[in-house]
Amino acid sequence: MVWFTVVVLYHQRLLEKKVIFITGTDEHGEKIATSAEASGRNPKEHCDTVSTSYKMLWADLDIEYDKFIRTTDHKHEAVVNDFYSRVLDSGDIYRADYEGLYCVSCEEYKVQGWIKSGLRDFSISRASVEWGIPVPNDAKQTIYVWFDALLGYISALLDDGEQAGLQQAIDRGWPASLHLIGKDILRFHAVYWPAMLMSAGLSLPDSVFGHGFLTKDGMKMGKSLGNTLEPKDLVEKFGADAVRYFFLREVEFGNDGDYSEERFINIVNAHLANTIGNLLNRTLGLLKKNCNSMLAFDSIAAADGVSFRENVENLVDKAMQHYANLLLSSACETVLEIGNLGNLYIDEQAPWSCFKQGGDSAEKAAKDLVIILETMRIIAIALSPITPSLSLRIYTQLGFTEDQFKGLRWEDTNWGGLKAGQIMAEPKPIFARIENETETGAEAQAGSKAAKGGKKRTRSKGLVEA
Repeated sequence: MVWFTVVVLYHQRLLEKKVIFITGTDEHGEKIATSAEASGRNPKEHCDTVSTSYKMLWADLDIEYDKFIRTTDHKHEAVVNDFYSRVLDSGDIYRADYEGLYCVSCEEYKVQGWIKSGLRDFSISRASVEWGIPVPNDAKQTIYVWFDALLGYISALLDDGEQAGLQQAIDRGWPASLHLIGKDILRFHAVYWPAMLMSAGLSLPDSVFGHGFLTKDGMKMGKSLGNTLEPKDLVEKFGADAVRYFFLREVEFGNDGDYSEERFINIVNAHLANTIGNLLNRTLGLLKKNCNSMLAFDSIAAADGVSFRENVENLVDKAMQHYANLLLSSACETVLEIGNLGNLYIDEQAPWSCFKQGGDSAEKAAKDLVIILETMRIIAIALSPITPSLSLRIYTQLGFTEDQFKGLRWEDTNWGGLKAGQIMAEPKPIFARIENETETGAEAQAGSKAAKGGKKRTRSKGLVEA
């Protein structure tokens, strides 16, 4: 899933690492040509349509990227040709016949027990496929789509208008420190790709991590079963933050994961709407009612002598380690722990009662609100790789601007970001609770035995200020 990659990249940016988020489309091969023919278009027209749809999907999923690579770009072809020449010069390319059971959809040969029988050289060209990059020294053949596509990791490093060539691209930042891939393409990334790079005399990525598959309601998804999940449909129904959070929280990175709408709604409501959203909403409501939405203390002064701050700081360190170790589900869980601590603290301190008592009690209550709001500020940063839009809404309600949010770094999770005199925004629900409602039809209302239960409907409902 692309969200796993996105979160890792966003986290690296928070650590002030140089990050180039590259996405794109692999556009050569027999499968593409066949699909184009079926749609009544030529391969280039077909690829133009598909690449545009992917760009639109990334926008719908709230995914921002730096570069979009298409393997039909001229600069990519130049890099492939340079790379081919290097491998040819190394003596690792030779002419031979290659036969086997070939899956057009997978663009790979199925050789049962291919590892047990010993790894063999793989064919890097196709004589029967016209839609591809021509082999430089044999115009009758095209380069195998995976030999071509894997080089997109390198060609994408080039800037538009820059002289296209392998060395120029390598100088831009190769090798990668980590490849995040689906486990179904592990062979290409863990066997073919290293072999290609070694043959060309290039450095290998430091590591390869394969993530799992999704099932739905405990069943494998497939068009024939009619149970596929469309990411765009989910986002339109529930919002990008909810979808991103659920899959990253519920699917332990590297394992398979299951989706059910009931669990989706329960998790998202409990974590984002209740634990996080309602904590911010009721705290800002109390601040508006009792302090005119203005902070009376710095967050450092407010937490002086309070053990709560240390507990939050320990959890932030724990979350950072989870991100670094690609334990994204655990990172979500740890950030949620911070929210749980905040809810427990405000319930125990009961600032609404302390304000009524006045004097020292009211002063303590004002400090407690600052403590909770500082906690929300930290949650917004720690959760931003996973739910960027939700985190932005939290941050702006705390009196910051969108530009300030975009400039955040992980070190900003350090306690002390809120200052006395800072004005908070009007309290508004930051996450709409998703509710399932059972509606009973007219027949049921009339007592008809024919109407049983009713129709299940999902809708969003705003939070109510506590």
